[in-house]
Amino acid sequence: MTYDILVPWTVAYSMVAAAILFGNGLVIISFVKNKFLRTHTNYFIVSLAATDWFVGIISIPWWIVVLFISHEGETWYAYLHDIWVIFDILGGVGSILHLVALSWDRFCAIVWPLSHRIYTSKRYLCILALIWSIAIPVALCSKPGMALAPKAYNVTVIVLCFFVPLFIVCGTQVAVVISIRKNRVQNSYRFKRSLRKEVRVAKTVIVMIALFIIGWLPFFTLSLITYLKPEIKPSWQAICAVKFLQYGNSAVNPVLYAHKFPHFRKAFAAILCPCREVSKTARNVGESFRTTLSSFASGSIRKKTSASYWTSLQSAIYNRDNSSNLDSSPHNSARDTGTTDRHSASEEIELQGSNSNGSS
Repeated sequence: MTYDILVPWTVAYSMVAAAILFGNGLVIISFVKNKFLRTHTNYFIVSLAATDWFVGIISIPWWIVVLFISHEGETWYAYLHDIWVIFDILGGVGSILHLVALSWDRFCAIVWPLSHRIYTSKRYLCILALIWSIAIPVALCSKPGMALAPKAYNVTVIVLCFFVPLFIVCGTQVAVVISIRKNRVQNSYRFKRSLRKEVRVAKTVIVMIALFIIGWLPFFTLSLITYLKPEIKPSWQAICAVKFLQYGNSAVNPVLYAHKFPHFRKAFAAILCPCREVSKTARNVGESFRTTLSSFASGSIRKKTSASYWTSLQSAIYNRDNSSNLDSSPHNSARDTGTTDRHSASEEIELQGSNSNGSS
């Protein structure tokens, strides 16, 4: 392969590697920094992002080195090639197994929603441990497998670690689609609303699976044909194109997360635009401060209004009492005058009586 072909592909691979490291790095950092992203389903997503990140940091750079070394015919090319094959198989097997786990999770969430809600984090961590306990031994067995029976090993890995999981994934997603349509027809509006988020995530997983098939199916198909029919020798252009699709799949998932999941989009914006988040926080603090001042001012006004109301009410009561006292004073004086007159009359009668007794 000449440099005229090698250099453009190297540039393309480098751009894909940068996109993979940037996008999947955002996913991992967002998951670590934000507690609201640490859901059960996102355990699989961040683990898949870690797998894709290793593709960008190890598989693609070493693939570029392998291309240049094979072109120059270096002696230690075989050693580096074996290491690259291990990480390449690890990325492929790990990705398909993560998609199987995501498909299983969406299948349970849509078909058995009540049971899915009581799934614990321990179950998801056990599934992640199972994924890596399968992917790592398969990748490490590449060297002895290719040395002992290369055809049998590669065909077995391609069939058992790609086509069989792909069949399982497609079957579960067909069941999910059928269940979604059935729920739309039979279930109540309240039940539809409770499943709306799960359906959105399920649709996103379906898109991820479709993109994975587009990216990886040409590579595994070409590899299977090459091992079954060794006389077929694909060109370097075909190999580079197939590898570009394979590696490009690791760069599209973060874009899909940002487009489909509002929480990831918010977390990405907080990392990429911290000044915007600071200004937004300051604006929220200012609005809260203004709200507090407004409530305090309105409370003071209400307090003043209440005090003036009670003062005016007391004044009105006092004036009413004074006016009633003034109105009742003539009657009291008349009553007192009448009492005095009666006493005077009685005294005069007694005096007259005593006078008459004396004269007699």
